[in-house]
Amino acid sequence: MVGITLPGSFSFSRDFSENLEVIYSYSAIDPIIDGMTIPYSFSDGSVGTDVLGIGRAAFTQKIMNNMPYWMDMRLDRDSAAQDLVHSWGFNLEEVNNQYVEYRNEQFLSTANPYLDTHGGVSELSFQEDRAYTPEFRNFLYNSSFSLKSIARTNRPEGWAVDRVTLNDISFDYSNSIFGDNAIKLSGTAALKQSLEIKKLSGNLTFSIYAKTIIDTGLSTVDRFDPDTAGLLLIVRYADSTVSSYGVGFPKNTGNKLVRASLTVNIAKETKSVEVIIVNRSGYDFSIDLPMLEEAASPSQWTSGIRDYPIHISSLNAKSVAAVGLFKGTESSLTSQKLEVTEVSTEVEFADITIPTRIERIYPSTDPGHSIDLALGRQITAEFENLPVMWSASDGKLKEESLTTPDVFSIVDIRDAYKAENGSNYLDEYTAGSVKATTVLRDLVIAVTKETYLGKTANYLKFIKPTKLSYEDGYVQSLSDLEIPIDLNPISSNAIPEEVIRIGLCKDIPFCIFIDTSLDRRFYFKLHYDYCYADFRVRKLFCREYYLKENAYLQII
Repeated sequence: MVGITLPGSFSFSRDFSENLEVIYSYSAIDPIIDGMTIPYSFSDGSVGTDVLGIGRAAFTQKIMNNMPYWMDMRLDRDSAAQDLVHSWGFNLEEVNNQYVEYRNEQFLSTANPYLDTHGGVSELSFQEDRAYTPEFRNFLYNSSFSLKSIARTNRPEGWAVDRVTLNDISFDYSNSIFGDNAIKLSGTAALKQSLEIKKLSGNLTFSIYAKTIIDTGLSTVDRFDPDTAGLLLIVRYADSTVSSYGVGFPKNTGNKLVRASLTVNIAKETKSVEVIIVNRSGYDFSIDLPMLEEAASPSQWTSGIRDYPIHISSLNAKSVAAVGLFKGTESSLTSQKLEVTEVSTEVEFADITIPTRIERIYPSTDPGHSIDLALGRQITAEFENLPVMWSASDGKLKEESLTTPDVFSIVDIRDAYKAENGSNYLDEYTAGSVKATTVLRDLVIAVTKETYLGKTANYLKFIKPTKLSYEDGYVQSLSDLEIPIDLNPISSNAIPEEVIRIGLCKDIPFCIFIDTSLDRRFYFKLHYDYCYADFRVRKLFCREYYLKENAYLQII
């Protein structure tokens, strides 16, 4: 552990396990080998086929306008020449946009009044004067369940699910050890993740913390069959053979978190590994901190090196294994645990615009408001440079010119997500009906109304116009958040209430408002739980200012 201290009320961090009732059980348990039945389909409708990509940049057409007008490469946006040139045009567009933004921020008359550049900075402390090198022993993605997938699916990012209803898998804050969430598995649910692991020999250990949410009245010594409730490990070898291993959860954990683990010995070359967490017992389990590692027994949990949300670049090495925020005490109703996502570079840290969570607020006075719909531009083969406006149109997202009658596209929204094999996909499901839009820095924020597995709710979709595929009839939502208000009518005779408008608040940074058809206005604060660790100067920079009483940060 590396402790960090903020000026004022932040205290030196302690090992998180000191304040938790956690039982470590390392007794010898013979795994069940082969012959197990695994009848799980892991299909809940959240399946995509298209790999996440980028769209078109205005600079691409600007470059092609240097060609003679009669050339197809200038006129045809789908030509191979434009596809080649787009790699240059996209980067030029990014540089140009950054230049314009930085130039505007130099002057009061052009600075964005809706942004707050203040954050938090903490001093890093070490037990010895040396560079800090994190250990990433965990092969799994989203190993703390803090990253959420498409909001309507109610499942953790990067994990395939098998369930009957929407609530068979849900986020469980009350039993989380590190980060935002544990996962509650009802008696009809399972989670799976697949990994390509090339290994010739040695041990693999799969472990997780599990807790029976209510006292089952069963023995604390006996265990469920792995197919009923427990951990399964499926090893596929290079010679096309397959081996299955499993260990059951305790039938009664005594209202405490118990670490279940399964160790297998690899004797020949592997091709891939699947880990499955099963609960078909009829009882509810809370699970947290899954870990797959090369070890003969479970070690202290770490995050995985790939634990980034889909919109964050993972090309650069992470500086820390995990950063956690703890507010209040475990017994306090105001206590809060969050995982703070590390960003690898200063530039990406400064440019992040996609929020991590949303909170309803109640301003005492009107914070002022504005609705901005202009973002980006279109350059035509006729040298026209047209500013672009984004709006809702008959349930779709419309891209049109601010200065001319031109309509460039009317498209659906599709959600980007990370599948259980680690690849990026776009969901086949169209993200509901678009109700309203606004613009925040480089984002188009759209409000959608969606119905999924019997649940109807409103969501914020975060779209970057530089990452589009609107030639295919859709744009990509890189992240989304459920709006924490219920606008569904209580009775069939009630007047329907719909979102009709979204905008930004002037006096509260990163605050949005939403107006409804019943003339009600709601306010929400967007939060940005990101950090950047600079061990050269021994400081941790956070986008949020976390300095509050009884709060501390912790680096693993």
